[in-house]
Amino acid sequence: MYPPRTRPRSPSPPYRPRATRLGLREETVSRGIPLPGIVAPAACLQLQAPSRRSFAAGAEGSLLSLCGGCLVERHISGAQEILCGPRSRPLTCFASSPCGRLWAVGESYAATRHGQVTIVSQDDSQPVMQLSVGFKRGVRNVAWAASGELLACIAEEGGDQAGDQQLIVWSWPAGERLAMSACGRGTLDLAGSLQVPAFVTVGTVGARTWTLLEPQELVTYSGTRARSPGSSRGSTGSGGSSLPLRLFPRPLPVGATPSGRRRSADDGATAATWGLACDVFLATRQGSIWACNVECKTQSHVCSRELGRK
Repeated sequence: MYPPRTRPRSPSPPYRPRATRLGLREETVSRGIPLPGIVAPAACLQLQAPSRRSFAAGAEGSLLSLCGGCLVERHISGAQEILCGPRSRPLTCFASSPCGRLWAVGESYAATRHGQVTIVSQDDSQPVMQLSVGFKRGVRNVAWAASGELLACIAEEGGDQAGDQQLIVWSWPAGERLAMSACGRGTLDLAGSLQVPAFVTVGTVGARTWTLLEPQELVTYSGTRARSPGSSRGSTGSGGSSLPLRLFPRPLPVGATPSGRRRSADDGATAATWGLACDVFLATRQGSIWACNVECKTQSHVCSRELGRK
């Protein structure tokens, strides 16, 4: 008898599943898009515009930024920490105090609640004070001034009257509302002086400085006006006439030519910052940088000059 004949084993596995189109597609995609390295979570709920009022430098090289209803600190090592929030409404802007220990955070518009600016302490990340800006209003910009003794914001109406804005100033740490005035529509930026009680706003109506004055100082300061500008609509209508101080605006001649011609409408100011004393620096849409010297307590003429164009 002959031994039973056995078939040699095949080097391939006895069963090999058929490749489907979906499997081939997934394999192609995974091979065609390699990642260069580890991607850390960004913890971002929505796209954030690269605005100066949404980012700030933190301590020891960290970066502070707004993500939805949270204020997040990202360290240089890549670690992230939630400093404030999550809040019930998205955060729109924030500003660090000159001492670096406080953050003023503005909230967006809500149809059934009062808008507010929340002061958060860096020590325990807890709210220290909440300043109301009015019913159905949101906070667009916020800024500190006068060595942290003043806090201001641009409050914007929502609903059917969207676009109407007011400049509100409080004292700190008392939290007393000192002055309020209408500032038009389309304000893009707000900045405060670190040394004097003054602010600057830029927007569709141009660039203007705002100085805090006593009611009896308005006639002496302006020479022609006895009431606070904007009191007919913004201040008086919202209780601004009963406040202890007044806001006096003065336009900045950015882009003015020797012949008196107006600057191009496409070269309006978009951002502002204060330097030392009464020096204001403005950036325009076309890349120009302007320096303005403003004497906040005198009637001297405001002079400006162009520093260059990008």
